[in-house]
Amino acid sequence: MKKDNWDFHIQRPIPPPANGNISLDRLIKARTIAAQIILLHGDQYEPIFDRLDREITELENANNKRNRLLKFAAGH
Repeated sequence: MKKDNWDFHIQRPIPPPANGNISLDRLIKARTIAAQIILLHGDQYEPIFDRLDREITELENANNKRNRLLKFAAGH
């Protein structure tokens, strides 16, 4: 596989969590890998990147909303 100045290697796959929820950190790492794959192998993989990007945005928005609710509930 051509590296083109990328310090990129595929690590052994990590099984999905038992509860089915994927952490924000794991989604961000997957988006980074998807971006690298697109740059190395072409735009046909862009829908994967787009899906990960949407999932990250939704999760970040949900986390921000929950944090705001907790802040208001505490009277701040």
